[in-house]
Amino acid sequence: LLLTNRQYKTATVFVCLFAAGLFVQAIQNSVQFPMIVNMLVFFFNGFSIGASVVIGIHFGAKNMEKLHKAVETTIAATFVMCVAFTVIGYVGVVPMLRLMSTPEDVFPEATEYLHIYFAGFSGLLIYNMGSAVLRSVGDTTRPLYFLVLTSVLGYELKTAVGTSVFIMTFTAL
Repeated sequence: LLLTNRQYKTATVFVCLFAAGLFVQAIQNSVQFPMIVNMLVFFFNGFSIGASVVIGIHFGAKNMEKLHKAVETTIAATFVMCVAFTVIGYVGVVPMLRLMSTPEDVFPEATEYLHIYFAGFSGLLIYNMGSAVLRSVGDTTRPLYFLVLTSVLGYELKTAVGTSVFIMTFTAL
């Protein structure tokens, strides 16, 4: 997971090296992004750990009725939280950035960046909960395979986009 995170950051830097001025500044100069994003991610990670404990207990006890109920409740709560966190994140970006004294010259770009991030936030939450459920019943390989597959695809996509931006930048000169 740590290597995947580093890979994404490296690919993001590669793309941003060739992107236009203030947008790069908004990403590089703002330490607020991790604080805003991590606040919601850590909350949800706590929820997924708690759910996996309950699911693991019922799985270990071979109580299939309670296991199914716990998984169904977890899935329903995950989708509710996906909608809630996406809306809260998307709507709350401007007040949060104002509260954190984001510089005005990068404020629009910082807002746009976080809006894009929160628009795709549900995928992260669904993966985290899905992998927690699978691990709680002893399946550790499928989350790993999915993570490797999406990491490779994400890296390739970011590299392709970065290359496209690089080519467009130099052909415009």
